[in-house]
Amino acid sequence: TITNTSASAITLGSIVVSAANFSDYVVSQPSSSTIAAGGTATFTITFTPSGLGARNANVSIGTPGGPYLFLLTGTGSTSTGTTVSLSNGSI
Repeated sequence: TITNTSASAITLGSIVVSAANFSDYVVSQPSSSTIAAGGTATFTITFTPSGLGARNANVSIGTPGGPYLFLLTGTGSTSTGTTVSLSNGSI
């Protein structure tokens, strides 16, 4: 979830997933590309590992004030569960 802490609405730009394992992640866009002042936008990240071990990717969500940048780290395993963590690179 991204929170708009400014006094005016912002419009989200493109979402780009990059790095070695980018295809393991799908980021869904919120229903509206505009976030009202004080409002939020929620993104869903789906992780489907194509291999075992650490599976890393970067996410960039464009905004007029600069992009939101995130590092995604998931672990592909042979068990039925997987682990994903989200690190805030810079906001």
